[in-house]
Parts: sequence; C-alpha cells; structure tokens
Amino acid sequence: MSVVKSVLMATRPNFLLLSVAVLTLAAALSLHILQQTSNAIPFNKTHLALLLLVFICAHAAVNLKNEIDDSRSGLDAITVKTPFSGGTGALLTSPQALKFAERLFAVLFVLLLLLGGYFTLQISFWLLPLGVLGLGLIYFYTTHITAMPWFCWFAAGFAFGPIMLFGAVMVLTQTLTLSLPVVLAGLLVFIWVNNLLLLNQLPDVFADRQVGRFNLWMRYGLKVRWMFFSSVYLSPLVIFGFAQSVQMSVLHWALLWVIPMGWLHLALAKWLNSVETTQVNDVMQQTRALSEENLAKLRPILAMNVIINLLLPLSLALMLLVSVMR
Repeated sequence: MSVVKSVLMATRPNFLLLSVAVLTLAAALSLHILQQTSNAIPFNKTHLALLLLVFICAHAAVNLKNEIDDSRSGLDAITVKTPFSGGTGALLTSPQALKFAERLFAVLFVLLLLLGGYFTLQISFWLLPLGVLGLGLIYFYTTHITAMPWFCWFAAGFAFGPIMLFGAVMVLTQTLTLSLPVVLAGLLVFIWVNNLLLLNQLPDVFADRQVGRFNLWMRYGLKVRWMFFSSVYLSPLVIFGFAQSVQMSVLHWALLWVIPMGWLHLALAKWLNSVETTQVNDVMQQTRALSEENLAKLRPILAMNVIINLLLPLSLALMLLVSVMR
C-alpha cells in the first residue's frame, strides 16, 4: 500500500459523511431562519463552501490525530477491526506513512486556524471561543480526553452539536442568537453522536484499557446502557419539539424515526441479554475481549446506529428545504 493511500485511509473518509450531514442540517436551518427574518440577509454560498472545508478538515484532522496516537501507543496493533471501530491500522505499514500523516495533520490544523480566523473577522469575535474549543478537542482527544470517562462521552457530541452546528448557523445567518429549532437540532446531534461513540467503544474495551484509555463502560459497566436507552426515549420528544418550533407539519413525519430507534433499543437489549453474563462482566472489567461470535451479532446494531446518525439530520434538512422552497 502506498504512503499516500495509507494516510488517506487514516483520515477515515467514510466517517466524514457525518460532517456533511450535520452541515446540511445547519444550512437548511439557516435558510429557514433567513426566510423568516425581515433583514433580507442573503444566503452566502461562499461561506457555505468554506464551512464544508472547515467541517471536512476538522473531522479528518481528529481522525488522523487519533490514528497517529494509536499507532504510537500500539493500540492499533491489538484492536479487533470492524467498519465502525478498532481503527484502520493504516499507519502501521511504514514509518514513512506515520511521518506523512503527522505533516498532513499539521497542514489541516493550520488551515483550520486560518479559516477560523477568517470567520472570526468576517462574522464575530464570539466565534473565537467555539473555534478554540474545537481545536482543543481535536488536539487533545486521544492523548488526554479518552482517559476521562465523562469528558470522553461528552466531547464528540459537543463538537458536532454546539460547536459545529451552532457555529455554522451563526456564520450563515450572521447572527449570534440561537433560536429554539437550532438548539433542539443541536441537542439531537449531541445525543446521537454521543451514542455513536458510546456503542463503538464496546468492541475495544479490552484493548483500550491496555493503553490507558478509560471510558464509561470501564467505569460503570453495564449500567451505561441506561444512558443509551434514555436517549432513545428522549429523542422522539426532541423531534416533536423541533417540528413544533419550526411550525412545519411535514416535519412531524420525522417521528417515524422512532421505528429504527426502537429497533436499536430492542436489538441492543437482546444482544446484552444473549451474551453470557460472565463474558460481559469480563469485558467490562477489561480481562478479555468480545468473542468473534458476539462481535458479529453486535455489528448490525452498530450499523443501525451509524444509519441514524447520518440519515436523521439529512432527513430533517430535506423536510426543511422542501418547506422553505414551496
């Protein structure tokens, strides 16, 4: 495998679709807000294109930094690889790939600084705190944040919701006032991105503990499942509140998401009950990894979690755009 291909794999291109989905929702919300305002602020397509660059660079940078740090710590060499977890192992192929990845990360980080500076000067200096928080999460996620259970759980959802979605809406609407629809959309993104990371940590508990990571599964064991289940119960209420707040009847169709969410809840509960209690306890206590049989049964659950994360914001965006363009 070539050095360039290895490094591109380490950015996890398929994961970057989440950034596109969140930005699409932010753009649709911004169009709705601009349509409702009397200030006649035009929708800036140049800013949208630059925001897409920011989102892709930020997401690629954190993925790349994670792969770099996991290669150096040895974690990538001991994880079980799935499409959703375990890293790529792409930087283990050669020292040249690792060095090139470090240079690319530096380029992405500098580019984010420049683009963040541009938006701060063009829109408002109040965007600066969001940018600083975002860069801090990118740089310290693997080395520091993954060792702090609650911060580790909170970080990803906070990055995609309050930082990325809120920040994009502020840029596109040129206002610092967050409306109720924006807050509720950000809450949905926060909930489901946190859920994405929470479930994706399950296959890696044994390997993660060996390199000093410490997440909620390690801290509280199976009690953590109730955090996940609670978010599934909360989500339809947030979706209903979102539909009511934008006053668009078409958005009530988004409540159909209760079906895949309900399936996810039942499937995870069934999987946890089907796995031998002794094995689950051993995994949570980091004394052994999940068996291949149990991991295979977990994969469809992880896949549905990804589908909800990608298609929920896209479906909300599509419904908003249909209503805005009528």
